[in-house]
Amino acid sequence: MIGARILVDKLAFHLTGIHRGDIVVFRRPPGEPVHVADLVKRVIGLPGETISPAPDGAVLIDGRPIGQPWLSASARGNPGGPITTTRIPAGHYFVMGDDRGNSSDSRVFGPISRSLIVGRADARIWPLGHAGGL
Repeated sequence: MIGARILVDKLAFHLTGIHRGDIVVFRRPPGEPVHVADLVKRVIGLPGETISPAPDGAVLIDGRPIGQPWLSASARGNPGGPITTTRIPAGHYFVMGDDRGNSSDSRVFGPISRSLIVGRADARIWPLGHAGGL
């Protein structure tokens, strides 16, 4: 959510690798016109994988659909902009927002470099009514 405040574990990925489904906080990619310093998205594609679209709006990794249990019914109904078939370079990750219809993500700015990743989003702390795990 825009304006939400989150706790970020900056050591998480030093102890474990980055996995599909992780919610990452990363610095704005060079050239991305969004006027915020950091973005929060979910990791969908890993280094060396090929991501491509499926006719029903699903996401294919190396030709196979991936499960996305984190997506709400409304996000599934509004998958947003198309995915361009992309081989993810070494040291890069393909990230997408959970609110696919309203997200500027790797479909727009491409895979992000590992060097841009600040940490893993662990918990939302503001607004209080929405505080809790992610």
